[in-house]
Amino acid sequence: MEVESIPTDEYEDSLHIWNWYVQWVEWGAERFEEEYPDVSTTVDAYSQPSQWYSQLQAGNHEIDSVGTTAEWVDRAMGNDFLEPLPVDRMPNWDNIDDQFKEPVLEHFSDDDGGVYALPHSMSVFPTLVYNENNFDSPPTSWDILWDDEYEDRMALMAHYSAAVCQVGALYTGQDPNDPDDFEDIKEALIQQKPLNLTYGDEHETHMQMFINEDIDVGTHTSGRINMANYLHDGDHVSWTIPEEGAVYTTDLLAVPADAPNPRTNLNFLNFMLSDEALEEFVRIFTYKTPLKDLEEKVRGKEGIPDELVDDILWDDEMMENLHWARPLDQDVQERYDEIWTEVQAA
Repeated sequence: MEVESIPTDEYEDSLHIWNWYVQWVEWGAERFEEEYPDVSTTVDAYSQPSQWYSQLQAGNHEIDSVGTTAEWVDRAMGNDFLEPLPVDRMPNWDNIDDQFKEPVLEHFSDDDGGVYALPHSMSVFPTLVYNENNFDSPPTSWDILWDDEYEDRMALMAHYSAAVCQVGALYTGQDPNDPDDFEDIKEALIQQKPLNLTYGDEHETHMQMFINEDIDVGTHTSGRINMANYLHDGDHVSWTIPEEGAVYTTDLLAVPADAPNPRTNLNFLNFMLSDEALEEFVRIFTYKTPLKDLEEKVRGKEGIPDELVDDILWDDEMMENLHWARPLDQDVQERYDEIWTEVQAA
């Protein structure tokens, strides 16, 4: 927060990055070293945010930058594990569309103008996924997951409690971030459970079930289904937003409070919010990025099909039917945990 401008004139000679989008970060580290040849970067991969979080809890880590989600940013902020970033001096912060800045500024900023996490991609989750070979048109309601016609031909992604409970909230007409009838959600999910072939707990495996046509309908992230379409043999798999709405999540970059190379990291993070870096994220992972004027910046670019551009352009009508996956209040999270435990035991 004390730097006068970014990129900084003075910086450290090392950078240690932890992220789950490894290909993108390795690409970014290589490009960064071209501009800063005296900096040595290392990139470590992880599969769950709890892995970097436990490192911060233990102390004595060497992490400069982490990739994470809103839930874990909130948790880390509550324990003073993260450093606020001076985005007003970060030129590429202006590349981020205001509608995706707003929730971050509301939940992850301080009174001094510091922001604790930088958005770099987003995905609709839970979103309704279906096999086009077995549907004449996209399903319009979450009701489809309670239709016994598809018994043992459906699966819900369930890698954390809210992943399933928010589907139950949407199905019962409630706010997935702030429901008012938890019993209704529990009863609906217990009723739905026998129809599932399985609950998915690993992204790649769950995506492959749709690609292999082991299941015809269920939930996943829109980003993963884009990957199925454009990076795998899964052009028969589609996602849609039901009339009751859906939720979108944001992936973010954050900095541990005791990061050993803070100025180098500020320069790196500013680069990762550049048009070039966020365009590369679309090319590598097929996810939506929060770039301002996204269509203008990615349409027609090599390696980015026009159909993919159409999939990542979320219009105003779509945004009005989406809830941002903000950090859940503690009582909501506890009730969701309880419901998921009871559903699994039912």
